[in-house]
This record gives sequence, structure tokens and C-alpha cells, in this order.
Amino acid sequence: MFYPTKTSKIKDNIYAIRSFMVNFFVYTDGKNYICIDTGLFKFLSKLGLKEVGIDPEDISHVFLTHTDYDHVGA
Repeated sequence: MFYPTKTSKIKDNIYAIRSFMVNFFVYTDGKNYICIDTGLFKFLSKLGLKEVGIDPEDISHVFLTHTDYDHVGA
């Protein structure tokens, strides 16, 4: 069975954010933050971003891999 990872920095410029039963990822080039998907619940996604020190207002782009609710719900 698949289990999402804990919210954490996984590389120097990549973060995994847990949003209930899925992860979404954030890439940064040091200036911009790009979300790869958005997770399931907006409030959990915001909490996860804040947990790794990213202000949700600093997200500059969102890349959606596909439109299942657990990837675009937030």
C-alpha cells in the first residue's frame, strides 16, 4: 500500500508537503516557489507549506499533473 511521506525538505530545492492522504511537491530556484499539484485540502496544504517555512503567498506557479480531486482540491 502507498503511504504519503511526512512534510519535509527532501532535497536542497524540493519539498514534500503532506495533505491528508497524498503529497504534493514544491520546487524552488531560490527565488520562485512552484507547486507540483496542490493536495487535497486547502487548510492542510497551507499548514504544510508553513511547516517548511514557505509562505503560501510566495507560491508563484502551480503545475497540475492531472485533475483528480486529491491533486487539485486545494
